[in-house]
Amino acid sequence: MAHMNKKISIAIVVILLGLTSGILVMMKKNQETKVSATTEEQHDYHQVEVNGKSYEYNSSLVGILLLGVDSSDTKNLGQADFISLLLMDREKETMKLLSISRDTMTQIQLKDASGNDLGWDTQHLALSYAYGSSKENGSMLTMSAVSKLLNDIPVINFVTADVSTIASFQNIVGNLNVVVPDDSLSYLNMGWDEGKEITLTADTAEKFLRSRNTNVAYSSEMRRMRQKAYMDAYIKKLKSMLTADFQTTVKKMASVYDQVTTNLSLNELDAYAEMVMTYDFDTNGFYNLTGKEKQGDFHDEYWIDESAKNDLILRLFYKER
Repeated sequence: MAHMNKKISIAIVVILLGLTSGILVMMKKNQETKVSATTEEQHDYHQVEVNGKSYEYNSSLVGILLLGVDSSDTKNLGQADFISLLLMDREKETMKLLSISRDTMTQIQLKDASGNDLGWDTQHLALSYAYGSSKENGSMLTMSAVSKLLNDIPVINFVTADVSTIASFQNIVGNLNVVVPDDSLSYLNMGWDEGKEITLTADTAEKFLRSRNTNVAYSSEMRRMRQKAYMDAYIKKLKSMLTADFQTTVKKMASVYDQVTTNLSLNELDAYAEMVMTYDFDTNGFYNLTGKEKQGDFHDEYWIDESAKNDLILRLFYKER
């Protein structure tokens, strides 16, 4: 019985974490790189001084990087198109989600075809995953890039899923009612108008989550709002299903278990399961790294507002001493 309970707990935590990355995969974009090795001085994240005040890192936080990948090919890894950091506060028993644009221009670690280190260079964050030698290695390279972006805040755990999992995750909850947050998908002529409650299925979930009109400025931000609306509805229905029929729901969830990649140990998964199921996920707990979109030489670029980033890092990760 104890072994079965552990299996159940593992399935719950992986799916609840993995659904965020697996079902929220963004549109694929090909990228070109220019390699130049650079290094940066590492920050001490434990304590920071801001405007004469001293802050210490909130050690009660548990952070798990959620990645959605645009390819299911084990040889051609693809890119990390969806990147978010799930933060669980063990003291406050709350969860927050920090969303990071895949087009963020930041330092990533480059590798050659043989896996040799070429140093760090400013590139699209999504590319960090592509330099990996495996799904696990690509995830770890992305973790390192996100950590460096966040002033060396430690990021040590990941859950990664690819585009092939969208229908599988949708089938867990079946038909899902979602309120459309804006008119960004009106061009599809599917009746997905702002404020309308629609029913998504395994056949339509990917279109709702991934589509965007590239002729409209900031369409990626509109897409992110749809993904937030979807996640809110998905988690509420999943928890309701677990309450109504735990065993049947867990069997559905377990069927997707092997489709995600994670470095979390069995003990960690078992411990995080209860946290994910019992902590409050405030709908206001969604955060973005703000910045400006620019047209690069080949592709769109997103340049982070450093001042706003530092303020947000202080709010999310630190306590005043």
